[in-house]
Amino acid sequence: MATDDLDLVAWLFASPALRLGLVGRAAARSASEAVAAVGLKPRSLYVLALLHDHGPMSQQALGDELAVDPSVLVVLLNQLEAEGLASRQRDISDRRRHIVAITDRGFERLGEGQRAVADAEDKLLVNLDLDQREQLAQLLVHIQPAAEEERGAGAVDRLCETEPADSC
Repeated sequence: MATDDLDLVAWLFASPALRLGLVGRAAARSASEAVAAVGLKPRSLYVLALLHDHGPMSQQALGDELAVDPSVLVVLLNQLEAEGLASRQRDISDRRRHIVAITDRGFERLGEGQRAVADAEDKLLVNLDLDQREQLAQLLVHIQPAAEEERGAGAVDRLCETEPADSC
């Protein structure tokens, strides 16, 4: 009987799903701490990245891209505006809409956040060479759609799974 228990424990710890969960939580925590060290939260970093990549966006389009409730988005944008990282202005062509843009200070902070996450990633993946890191990244690309379908989470929720809502 003791052998059966040990085999089951060995099976559990060899399970890719369990290992992914353990590593994923550690990676998310490490990235979250790295982002916090530069004065951001994962959600804020994601908003700044979207604004960087897409340019100024309507508040509605940004909320749709993030898949968050408008009230959550308002809180995020208020925080980013208060820190001078993003700005909101009324759309000249439609005064009901707000256009959100990243500021110069936001670009700087985004770069700091990106470097902090890269450093955290380097520490986590220290035992992998470059080819192994690329292989891991490709494997995760293949796994991600099924994981997202299973979870049914929005982009911000996926970033914040290990964080309390108010800290993310």
